[in-house]
Amino acid sequence: MTAEPNARRLNLTLGDGRVATRDGFTSGASFLVNGRYEGRDIAFYAVDELQITDKLRVDGGVRWQRHEVVGDVATSGAAFDQDGSAATLYDRTVQLGGASRIDYNASRWSWTAGANYDFTSQIGVFARYSRGNSFPQFDNLREGLTIISKVDTYEGGLKVSTPMLNLYATLFHNKFDGLATTQIINGVPNESVGGAKATGVELEGVIRPFAGFSIAAAGTYLDGTYRGFFSGNGTIDNTGNRVQRQPKWMWRVTPSYELTVGDFRPSIFATLQYTGDRFSDPENAQLLPNYYQLDAGVSVDVNQRLKLAVTGNNLTDELGLTEGNPRIIGSQGAGTILARPILGRSFRFSAAYSF
Repeated sequence: MTAEPNARRLNLTLGDGRVATRDGFTSGASFLVNGRYEGRDIAFYAVDELQITDKLRVDGGVRWQRHEVVGDVATSGAAFDQDGSAATLYDRTVQLGGASRIDYNASRWSWTAGANYDFTSQIGVFARYSRGNSFPQFDNLREGLTIISKVDTYEGGLKVSTPMLNLYATLFHNKFDGLATTQIINGVPNESVGGAKATGVELEGVIRPFAGFSIAAAGTYLDGTYRGFFSGNGTIDNTGNRVQRQPKWMWRVTPSYELTVGDFRPSIFATLQYTGDRFSDPENAQLLPNYYQLDAGVSVDVNQRLKLAVTGNNLTDELGLTEGNPRIIGSQGAGTILARPILGRSFRFSAAYSF
């Protein structure tokens, strides 16, 4: 294309007479999908809760689920030269669709058990174990990946509730088995299969030092790594690498103040949040840098029915990347990369009326 506004498409003919493009296009699509799927889930569950003593409460539950998918899908098959001429290069790799039928069904049990103990009316502790499952998505079945992911979650913590302070502290450990994803790279599906584990701490709370004013805060430390997770169609072992797009540190702080001005009740608030370094790929070759984001706003209860609000997001116009190019394994090299950013500075006005 020409390097100008409203660029024109150009055609290129090589010195030996071969035609490289047609109307500016060098080739057709490299990966084609034409699919129709129909999914159905049938499940039943049972839960119960027992108050053993005034201080001790236990609960549990089980769930059975059956997942069924039928469909027809056609993806890229063999490539051919559309006009059979060696003098035209733009149609040398035209893709043919290969049709296949999907008929999948599987069932799994999930369960959970937990306990809560209150030392006083203001302080308590809790613990829970859960086993869950995740059935393959449509795209997984399209690539022949029928693995059912299994998740084991262990968590326990402390909770404190007083008129001035609410605090929740949770320690958790998760184990994932049978994770399966597919990347389409240069028109070819690349499978990634394996497991991961994560250990972390979550802190969340709010303090109210005086009437109308509060500071809410939350933070998470997460050490999530792959184990036995292979990408590149089984050629790259990512064991020990950090799980992609998962930062070790995340936190946010939200002060707010509510007051009464005549017949109005305005509320002023702001949120500063931090997202730590992450990697865009399982190979941990492409770094996504940490970033801060500042939001703020004000809302006013005009009366019992009408509420007006204005909110400003990313007031400092910070540049933050949430994920890199999923079709690239490893680093995209130095310089400009393909990535998905957070939104730039923006403002939102809203009005709510309650009938």
